Amino acid sequence: MEFRILGPLKVADGGRVVDLGGPRERVLLARLLVSANLVVSTDRLAGDLWPGEPPAHWLATLRVYISRLRRALGPGAAAVLTEPPGYRLRVAAGQLDADAFERLAAAARRDLAQGRPEAAAAGLRQALGLWRGPALSGAGGLAVRPGRCGPA
Repeated sequence: MEFRILGPLKVADGGRVVDLGGPRERVLLARLLVSANLVVSTDRLAGDLWPGEPPAHWLATLRVYISRLRRALGPGAAAVLTEPPGYRLRVAAGQLDADAFERLAAAARRDLAQGRPEAAAAGLRQALGLWRGPALSGAGGLAVRPGRCGPA
């Protein structure tokens, strides 16, 4: 399973692009990806899904969205873990494009520090090639709202 956040939110399973469902499922997945491998509290998820005041039975509704996300991920559903006080998305090395970008950029910095500017430039070009547009576009503006990045 490949998770892409460096541009429009996208999940691919082999050659198949995963239909993530509606906007709430997309926001939910985006939050879990921004906090990959970390537990995100249900309160934080509620704040992302319902800015302002969440609906009366928000926890039950959140569970429905988690269920829909798992169904959309199909065989990758096991990566969505229920862990107090919320949920965690287990992402392995090589599954998230942002991680690949970080690795390539770090390698380019090392190349530059070691006096290999051509190799550094090639590595940076490769890293920049991973970008497909504004990060997390189509995810309800999650990434651009101040104070909303990271786990809670």
